[in-house]
Amino acid sequence: MTRRRNSEAARSNIIKAARSAFGGNGFANTSTVAIAREAEVSEGLIFHHFGNKHGVLEAVVNDDLNRVLASFEPVAGRERESEELVSTTLEHVETDSVILRVWIEGQTQAVSTIQRAWTAALIPAIESRLRRQESAGVELRDSPGVIAVLQVALVASALEHAITHKKNWPRKQAITTTAAAMDAVATYRIAPVNSADASTKQALD
Repeated sequence: MTRRRNSEAARSNIIKAARSAFGGNGFANTSTVAIAREAEVSEGLIFHHFGNKHGVLEAVVNDDLNRVLASFEPVAGRERESEELVSTTLEHVETDSVILRVWIEGQTQAVSTIQRAWTAALIPAIESRLRRQESAGVELRDSPGVIAVLQVALVASALEHAITHKKNWPRKQAITTTAAAMDAVATYRIAPVNSADASTKQALD
């Protein structure tokens, strides 16, 4: 148990040190040696936990977004909830020093690492939201897992656009457009379905 706690503490220290280094110096100018020195661990321990520097970056972005998503409070009304989710995620990305610094640097592999971290954090959060909606009587077009992948693609596209073309896509429009698209790919309507609605659904199918 003690060894496990020590391992978790070391991982946490590495992420904390890397967050500061990436946000302040950028990805290219930060070495695993510098991260290890700041975290007061061996460089080998970084490789043990994360594989390489890109693995550290992915963990930083993933942990930060997971923390934001964990604080997200569902609100009444399916459409409004989608808007709140998109707004919360956009606000985080637009103000996160690590994401902004690394994205501006423009290293393809580092940017891809950020995108992978977004996906890893968003899919389980959105899938959980969809399962909750389904349990509440929302009729989904497909399984929560399949829809989550589609919705994450929409959110990720909005996040990328918010960073690279922010002036050309007002924030409010980005939120409402993305949320509407998420709901469009997710649901038919609220169940139970009456006979008239059922006929309409069959026609759509």
